Amino acid sequence: RRILGLPFQPEVQPIDEWLAKLPIHPDDRPRRQAAVDAHLSGDTPAYKTEYRVVDAAGTLRWVRVRGICVRDVDGTPLRMAGSVTDIDAQKRAEDALRRSEERYALAVAGSDDGVWDWNYETGMAFESARARELQGLPTTPEQQPMADLVGVLRIHPEDAARREQAIRAHLAGEPPAYECEYRVCHADGIVRWIRVRAVCIRDRAGKPARMAGSVTDIDARKRAEQALRESEQR
Repeated sequence: RRILGLPFQPEVQPIDEWLAKLPIHPDDRPRRQAAVDAHLSGDTPAYKTEYRVVDAAGTLRWVRVRGICVRDVDGTPLRMAGSVTDIDAQKRAEDALRRSEERYALAVAGSDDGVWDWNYETGMAFESARARELQGLPTTPEQQPMADLVGVLRIHPEDAARREQAIRAHLAGEPPAYECEYRVCHADGIVRWIRVRAVCIRDRAGKPARMAGSVTDIDARKRAEQALRESEQR
């Protein structure tokens, strides 16, 4: 009764009277009733649902309710008993995460840069569609084993050692961030310059756990710099 926002007394009362006082959010009442009906009719093995309740101050809180129906020999429902769990903190955390992910997705979509995230603990690598495009890779899959991704990256042979050295130095804890400019070879034979920046996240023992960052197209800038050098030499 406390979790549901009801007075502590009476603990026993007619079902209809209790339901009338149950402060369920109006938008969630149909979902709750549908879950009850589905279990009582035998369509689901248990009653399980989540809904919001409104306390006396007008504050919304999320609860999870679970129950099992006990039937007679003919299958007619006799009793239903279960539990009520306060899941408000969990729901608010999930909502905050969802909004954060929406902002992240909008930021990525509105940026000309690509983003990537390599997880050394799981061995999986995420490269956004834009990051894959800049590196001359198919736009999907965005997530794949790190070994598979490294195997298809076409780093210019003259830049591969410098890139590898920059990554190893950051993972070893020498520079505070990984930053490198190098060329990638696209499937059509075009060579383009990119800048990659990232920061390593470590576990409690200091071992690299993840590294995430961005990919930026700097090809126009590099070609302009090359053209300027050639002009100055002439």
